[in-house]
Amino acid sequence: MKQLDLNATRVFVQVVESGSFRQAALALGMPKSTVNRKVAELEQRLGTSLLVRTTRRIGLTETGRSYLRHAQIALSALHDAERSIAEEQSAPRGLLSITASVNAGLVLLPGMFNEFLRRYPDIRLSVELTDQKVDLIQRNLDVAVRIGTLPDSSLVSVRLGQSNLRLFASPKYLKARGEPRVPEDLLHHDCLVYGGQTVLDWTFQGARGVFTVEVPQRLFLNNFVMLRLAALAGLGIVRMPSFMGDEAVQNGQLRRLLDDYVGPPFSINLIYPPTRLRAPKVRAFIEFMKAQTSDPGWIS
Repeated sequence: MKQLDLNATRVFVQVVESGSFRQAALALGMPKSTVNRKVAELEQRLGTSLLVRTTRRIGLTETGRSYLRHAQIALSALHDAERSIAEEQSAPRGLLSITASVNAGLVLLPGMFNEFLRRYPDIRLSVELTDQKVDLIQRNLDVAVRIGTLPDSSLVSVRLGQSNLRLFASPKYLKARGEPRVPEDLLHHDCLVYGGQTVLDWTFQGARGVFTVEVPQRLFLNNFVMLRLAALAGLGIVRMPSFMGDEAVQNGQLRRLLDDYVGPPFSINLIYPPTRLRAPKVRAFIEFMKAQTSDPGWIS
């Protein structure tokens, strides 16, 4: 069978719906000879007659009736698809696929996602939380929210904010073990550590410049949310992004320690392939996130 010709199929359907070649030609805005030729080419390609032609009217063969039914369904589906694409290009709608680091996804983003969905009722969100490197293009994802240093790539990056690593502990732990006054005091405390190194130096910066302290490790975890729970339970001192502990400090569950000594700063970024910006749903999310994080007090 020769290559499909949708234009010929449209002409055939119009001829049947109009009841004549002349009326179909008027409806399609093309010469009657072109309408005749398109239908003849379609019949030749299919290897069968679709129409019964008389001097007064046209009719359908049995094959023609079957083809008409399928053609109308197919053309209707194609019309719906084109209309859907046009609507998506004019207003934010459809499925928005996002990946985010686990810590950002569990702590920073839930409230923002709720507000975004309320503001854009025609958008659906698919969110994947992972700390693994994800190929946005290969995975067909729209946007990523990532914490930390970004590798060079062809992706576009929008910086949403910056935070520091800070020390936190529960009042219960500090009552039992005392409060460190300088970073070196950590040598006498139980430290809750992100990662899995057997020997770990925590880097600090302050009036003394940048320096490191080797800390004893009570617990290793590769998830700051779990480390925060351990700190809330009184298991030790945790160093984590300040935004992970600020709410617990405000309600008295944790205390922030050694405010004059902070860990290295890190950025929180929005990443997306350049071509994704054409979609209104992606543009809407990017502008929404930029507005939500424009307050300098968003994170500290």
